Amino acid sequence: MTESDVINAYALRYLEDRARDGTGQGARVTDCVAYPGQDREIWLHVVCGPPGDATRQYEYEVIRLGQFVRGWSPQSEGIAPGSGPRGPET
Repeated sequence: MTESDVINAYALRYLEDRARDGTGQGARVTDCVAYPGQDREIWLHVVCGPPGDATRQYEYEVIRLGQFVRGWSPQSEGIAPGSGPRGPET
């Protein structure tokens, strides 16, 4: 699994999350970027949202196998693993 695979998978999840939250209009997979994880166990920190609009920003932390660990959305304090669409797993 490559970084691109993970970014693309979570970009699709972002579109699904935005649609679920009623803010899907205008959402694009190109709204997403990824950074190296800050915690030792986090491989990638994927951040998605329209540029300059923190009110529609979603974040996903992913381990090396592509498994979702934790995330954040504008509507919650955090997204629990197992809630909503699943991320890629190998």
